[in-house]
Amino acid sequence: MSFFVSEDEVQRLFQSDRDSLQWQCYQALKHRVEKNTREDTLIQPGDTQEWYHLCWERFSDAAFVYFVDRDERLGRWVHDRTMEIVEKSLDEWVGPWYRGRAAEPKEQEGYLETAHITLAICEAVANASEVFSELEMERCRNVIREKGMFPCMRFCSKVIEEKRQKNNWFMVMLNGFGTAAALLNDMEYVKMAVEYSHIAASLYNEDSYGESIQYSNYATLHLSHLNEILLRSGLVKEEALNFTCYANLMVWYVASFLYCKPLKKGGPVYPRTVNFGDSASVYRTTGDVLVQVAS
Repeated sequence: MSFFVSEDEVQRLFQSDRDSLQWQCYQALKHRVEKNTREDTLIQPGDTQEWYHLCWERFSDAAFVYFVDRDERLGRWVHDRTMEIVEKSLDEWVGPWYRGRAAEPKEQEGYLETAHITLAICEAVANASEVFSELEMERCRNVIREKGMFPCMRFCSKVIEEKRQKNNWFMVMLNGFGTAAALLNDMEYVKMAVEYSHIAASLYNEDSYGESIQYSNYATLHLSHLNEILLRSGLVKEEALNFTCYANLMVWYVASFLYCKPLKKGGPVYPRTVNFGDSASVYRTTGDVLVQVAS
């Protein structure tokens, strides 16, 4: 059983009209998965990102489509890519060379890449659990704990204890930590993640967020994902979580919108937005966030 997606939701998908928006979205997702799993590797021809920067989206897509369709080839792809990452060293889970390394593994903090890797493996083992043997599943759970959950937790805890600046990084690391804790059914750390989520929610203003619009979206993608996972896991009640803090951003987003315009003549149209900091004027809110807020 997966708490990322339910069998009931799959049934509702297949019962929807073939010209419905949700069916069209699913077919588009399947097409993307077919393209991104064509080669028996995580990195596909034409990719320009490092593996740790695209693994979460790619695993999330593939594991979801596998859960819905139970395609044998796709199941093998998810299995093999998962075990490849699971067997990578803690050093590789930390991320690129410029991320900090601790002298002792038990002191190692996670970074953005660590959180994304953790989320990727959590989705794989939750949505495609049947492709793994019992021994492989146990190995995955141990690695999620040691290379993912604990390093992400150390980052969040040290931010609080050392009174470092709290920003979108805190949300990303908290998502990695809390999602892993929920998957492992570890209530001690689930409760800690809920407490930290209240700190994360306090970073929002009544009608905005203290960084740029683009960073508000990155932060919110992760906080909203964590809230969804904690709620769907059945380990946390809805009243313990704060969805309102980022639902209140929608008016700010609308007010900041300027117009739609191609980046170059004859090219696709993109929304332009008043944005500041090291962020682009091309912006739209992530669909995952909009769907949750609408729901």
